[in-house]
Amino acid sequence: MLSPELLQRFRECTNGGFVLGSPKFERQIAAMLGRRTCKGAPGRPLKEIDADAQGELAL
Repeated sequence: MLSPELLQRFRECTNGGFVLGSPKFERQIAAMLGRRTCKGAPGRPLKEIDADAQGELAL
């Protein structure tokens, strides 16, 4: 009998094509494949704003 949490993790990894294992194992596989092997944060990364540009926007 599997716990509901483990079953959910199996489903997420299977559906997403991700590695299921310890964090060390996931890092090793990611290094071998040269790509991300675990679920990332949703959405686009935030843009970095220059301090000079930020000052100009305030004017």
